[in-house]
Amino acid sequence: MRHLALRLVLLLAVAACGGGGSARERSSSSSATESPAERRPERRDPDSIGGEIVGERPASSLELVEVDDGSQLMQRLFARVGRAYNGSATDPAAKALDVRVETDTWRADTSDVRHVDYYLMAHDGPDGTGEQRIGSYLSSLAKSDPSFAIPSDRTIRYERVAPPGSATDPRPYTRTYYVMAQAGLTGSSVADAHVAFDPDSHGPIVLVDLDRAGGLVFGELTARLVGKKLAIVVDGKVASAPIINSAIRNGRISIWMGGADPRAGERAAEKLVNALRAGALPARP
Repeated sequence: MRHLALRLVLLLAVAACGGGGSARERSSSSSATESPAERRPERRDPDSIGGEIVGERPASSLELVEVDDGSQLMQRLFARVGRAYNGSATDPAAKALDVRVETDTWRADTSDVRHVDYYLMAHDGPDGTGEQRIGSYLSSLAKSDPSFAIPSDRTIRYERVAPPGSATDPRPYTRTYYVMAQAGLTGSSVADAHVAFDPDSHGPIVLVDLDRAGGLVFGELTARLVGKKLAIVVDGKVASAPIINSAIRNGRISIWMGGADPRAGERAAEKLVNALRAGALPARP
């Protein structure tokens, strides 16, 4: 396969606004008037993926999954939870669990189409983690109103995010991604992987070469998703969700193992490479 110069940088530890800082327009419902230059990237909490990457336990699955932005169900959930002037929910059940709603909007480099990613978010509390709070709310809502049940061809994935220190509320939180249940590509397509270092940040990265079939699938997947988000799911948790601005047909993925501790990032990179080389990253059924 002929290698092209294009590479997809999948930000496992740091990504701007939930992934993909290269879009022409990005905003959230809490700061819609800020320009991309004014927005500081959100830092991914090193503990946000349960130690699978930055921790003592190696990852057990890798999936690339399409994010279904603009879905009717998520729009209805956004309206059901509601948003008061102070950002809190208006639905009493959501407010009791401190579950809130936000949006992430962008226009891709190659199109004027406006994308809107509706999502739920929650901080940890005495009654559970942010993920548990959101899950409890969604489960109760679906029982009381089946029209809010997640269809079988979609699923909710969670990401833990640590806002920048300048944020009004610097507490880490969990957010949702409404994604396709079927992964577009899994770790079983990996041919080889090794640790390298980014020439600009000098931080550790993992270079993943896909096998021929995986490279073809990845090229078609990214071509189909131009302008949309592709969630990078490690051991069931979203690590980042970059926006795809063009087809990636070189069969190589560069995974940045960023973070505050370079040594921890390097150890995590080595663990991920070992797992990939051992073929230990099939998607879970």
